Amino acid sequence: MPNAVDEDLEMQQYLFDLQGYLVIENALSKDEVGELNAILDEHELPEAGKRNRFGGAPDGSGFLEWGKPFCDLLDHPSIMPALRLRLGDCFRLDRLYGMCMTSGMKRGGLHSDYGASSPVAGVAHGVRYHPPEWEMVQGFVVVSWSLTDAGPGIGGK
Repeated sequence: MPNAVDEDLEMQQYLFDLQGYLVIENALSKDEVGELNAILDEHELPEAGKRNRFGGAPDGSGFLEWGKPFCDLLDHPSIMPALRLRLGDCFRLDRLYGMCMTSGMKRGGLHSDYGASSPVAGVAHGVRYHPPEWEMVQGFVVVSWSLTDAGPGIGGK
C-alpha cells in the first residue's frame, strides 16, 4: 500500500505534467525567509527599474558567497523529492541569480537567453521545437524561491 509521501509525489508529478510547473507552498519556514531577507538587506541590490537581476554571474559565485542559508537552497528538503522525481538522482546547477521586482514593474525575463531567443540556437527568432503532446523531452528545470508573499492580487501569477 502506498504511503503518504508516495501519494504526495504522485500528485506533484500529475500537477507538473498537467501544468508544466509545480508550486510548493510554504517550502521555506518563516525563520528561513527572515534569515534570507536579512542577508539580502546586507547586500546592495539593484535600484528598482535599473536592473532587476543580481547575485549571479558575471559577478562571481553570487549567492553561494552570501552564506549557508543561500547554499542550503540548492538541496533544500522541500524541493529535492520533486527534482529527483522529475530528473532522477543525477542533475546539476546550471546558473543562479536573483530578481528584484517592485510593484508596477513589468515582468522579468526568467530565461530569455535559452532556446530560439539565443543567438547560437540556430533557429529563427520566435521559432521553437514542439514536442509530441504526450512526451516531455526537456531536462531543464527551474527552481524559483519567492521571499515575499506572492499570488493573485499581491504579486506572481
